[in-house]
Amino acid sequence: IAAVVIPTSAGQLRQGHAAALANQLTNLRQAIANYRENVGAYPIALTQLTTQPVTGEDDSCGANLSAAEINAWRGPYINQNIVAALPVGNATISSTLTRITISGTTGDLQIEALGVDNDIALVLEQQFDGNNNLSTGNITWTSVSNGRLVLHVPMRGC
Repeated sequence: IAAVVIPTSAGQLRQGHAAALANQLTNLRQAIANYRENVGAYPIALTQLTTQPVTGEDDSCGANLSAAEINAWRGPYINQNIVAALPVGNATISSTLTRITISGTTGDLQIEALGVDNDIALVLEQQFDGNNNLSTGNITWTSVSNGRLVLHVPMRGC
């Protein structure tokens, strides 16, 4: 019985972790889009999705948020209290968002999750990109640095 139950349970647990991480990444991507629509800037950290920024805080483009931008905040954009990281299954989503410039003011805002194994990364790759290429697209993954998975959120400029 154990030979049947243990692999089946492990597979279901992995599927549950993949689904939870996919849902959380989708929710964060939508929350960032809503924040951008309201505030007119991209957040520098996930904490700006749950707590209204204050004068002197930066956006992802390195500019200080103006009083008008801060007053346009209509959050919280997600219903979790994020401090330094957001645990999801065996993974941990970093609170810090990283901006990667591709050309001028366009680029990606990256959401990073650590502790993601290859099988879960492949499930997410299929869901977000529709293929098994973990080195390009909306989802990238590397086994270096404790299973680092990145969701790339396209930026429309700063």
